[in-house]
Amino acid sequence: MEVKEYFLKIIRLVKRSLRVGKVNHANTLINNLRLGELDCTYQLIKDLSEDDLVAEDWFYLFDLISDKNDNIKDFEIVRDTLCLIISEEVINSYLSYNPSGSFGHFYFSSVYWLEGDMINFEFHAFYCLQLEPAYAPLLAKYFFDQGDKVKALYYARYCFLKCDTRDDDLLNTVLESMEVSELLDLATDQELYSLTTLLRLTDEGRPSPKKIEYELASAGGNSVMNFLRDGKGVHYYETVLDVADKLDIPTTGNEGLLLLEEKITATLFAKMFDEMTNEQQHDLLECLKIEAKKHGKNFNAELTGAAAIAAVQASGFGAYLFATSMVGAITSAIGITLPFAFYTSMTSIMSTLTGPVGWALLGIHAGFKVSSPNYKKTQPCVAIISGLRQRLKYEICDKELAVMRDKNLFSRGK
Repeated sequence: MEVKEYFLKIIRLVKRSLRVGKVNHANTLINNLRLGELDCTYQLIKDLSEDDLVAEDWFYLFDLISDKNDNIKDFEIVRDTLCLIISEEVINSYLSYNPSGSFGHFYFSSVYWLEGDMINFEFHAFYCLQLEPAYAPLLAKYFFDQGDKVKALYYARYCFLKCDTRDDDLLNTVLESMEVSELLDLATDQELYSLTTLLRLTDEGRPSPKKIEYELASAGGNSVMNFLRDGKGVHYYETVLDVADKLDIPTTGNEGLLLLEEKITATLFAKMFDEMTNEQQHDLLECLKIEAKKHGKNFNAELTGAAAIAAVQASGFGAYLFATSMVGAITSAIGITLPFAFYTSMTSIMSTLTGPVGWALLGIHAGFKVSSPNYKKTQPCVAIISGLRQRLKYEICDKELAVMRDKNLFSRGK
């Protein structure tokens, strides 16, 4: 029997089996179609022309290609070959029949990518993301170049969390590129209130990210130099460098912003952890372990001291856990509760860090000059901002939800 005749026979038999309710028989035939007597499905379709099947049969095949791709040998070759065989008119008809059919969207996303039509490319590529995560970095880079950092963040995070490589370079680039006010525009009200409390600002309604950025820049600068800079203060990166220097963290001045923030929160975490009792250390580690497991990470929570900190760091999730722990400690010390389950579970632990330990977390140190940067403001603010940046690596924010609307592929908070 010729390849084409064999293929047509399988398609018809499958349809007939499904029509009379013989699902098991249909599945057996589909397995034969995928993996059976011929080398691969490609051999079944390479000699077809559009006229060999009626529209209904093509639609069935497209659904099979869309939904069963993990089991089809040489799937990408099969899909690309079908795209060459079929006309745009048939694909349009298919999407009218099945608006979410990934094969049809793959076809058009490829067409619009080659044409440079990114608006239509995004529309169709979105439907392919769950089967083709490789579309995510294309979308992220495009929107990043266009200055749309909200969509760039969304797609870069999708790439980081859903692609097999788990490469966070693109995501880090997007997050590092955000000015403080841009980042704070993605924060919760409670995160903003934490910063306004630390900076001693009074705002009615939702605090202004621009005002927080300005006050933090002023706190991070020498008062005399701020005057010479027309009161504008210093850039956030310089503030972070100053905080790192105050904590005796070696720097070159060329480190990436995220790396510096991670070093600061890791150092602050170690200082806090060292001041805890063994019971407090154990409770905190158990809390962190629960959070790590939600993200597929793990570490030995029975360790103590430096060994425990090293275990958290080695989990591959240390930067997130160190930063969010410091956010939990600082917000607890100033009486603000954040609306996330992780922080809620930490509240009882962090509430015990009162007195000298709790105040130390807020960066209150004696002996610095009046004209020097205000470390009792900048140190905890940098920790809060670092925690926000780490949270946004794993969790979608309200602004992204508003932008993506019904096209959000993440569950709320992830």
